[in-house]
Amino acid sequence: MPTRSCVSQIMDSDSLNVAEDEKRLRDWKEQQLKVQSDLLKEKKITQEEYVKEIIRIEDEMYRKQSEIQGAFVLATIATFSSLTGSIADMFKETAGESSAAYKVMFLVVKRLLLHKQL
Repeated sequence: MPTRSCVSQIMDSDSLNVAEDEKRLRDWKEQQLKVQSDLLKEKKITQEEYVKEIIRIEDEMYRKQSEIQGAFVLATIATFSSLTGSIADMFKETAGESSAAYKVMFLVVKRLLLHKQL
């Protein structure tokens, strides 16, 4: 059965990946905004073109942030599903398949797997 520290390490790893992805995304946005600002200052684009590009950048940022958060949610569900599956196995071994504790954990695992597929 995974220990608390093992689960924490998995979750910390997922959190770290999300934080790194979000930092890369923020850096990308800042770089894109600077490019557009420089183009506008140099009069290589019009104010209207600048506004359109800023909107496009913001839309892209929102879409990518949603993807990052969705991936984190799926990773969290998978981690929790694995943990509850291990607990269900433990209850099965100690109390048997007919125990209430095993049945509850079995149902939790099935629900998590179903939710993960959606």
